[in-house]
Amino acid sequence: MTAHDRREEEVVRTKKPERPIALQLLRQEQELIGRLLDRLLVPEGDLEHERQVLIEELERHMRLEEQVFYPALGRMEVLTSFVQSLHDQHARIRLAVLQLAQAAVTDKTAFVRAAEQVNELVTMHVLEEQNRAFTYAEEYLTSELDAIAVELEDCREALRGAFGVG
Repeated sequence: MTAHDRREEEVVRTKKPERPIALQLLRQEQELIGRLLDRLLVPEGDLEHERQVLIEELERHMRLEEQVFYPALGRMEVLTSFVQSLHDQHARIRLAVLQLAQAAVTDKTAFVRAAEQVNELVTMHVLEEQNRAFTYAEEYLTSELDAIAVELEDCREALRGAFGVG
């Protein structure tokens, strides 16, 4: 069972059926990042390229959340500290990604260790979002989720252009 499969299994146990489109868009991004991480955890192929794709996709995804989703959640005063904790998680993920970026692909042990650290942090973050942030969004932002979906898609396209990812 891959790390991605374990993440999927954990999320499926707690996932509500038919999430709003905004949350489905974020979930699709999370699944892509999970697949990219899985490829790095089995160190074969073009690791330089795989690592670069992961770094770009992960940074783009975090910026998308920070520019659209978290500000929407943060408008609810009761969620201010929770949203701050999500930002803090992103900061820890970015530090781990920096270590991954600096890991030599020729040192498979150190490379996999760095990839595992990113994977662990991302998995914890995804579970937090799936189990809490998405639930809060459905509870507090129900009337706004369609507009948030449009904003997420617009921002995602703009960020794809900024990162050169099509």
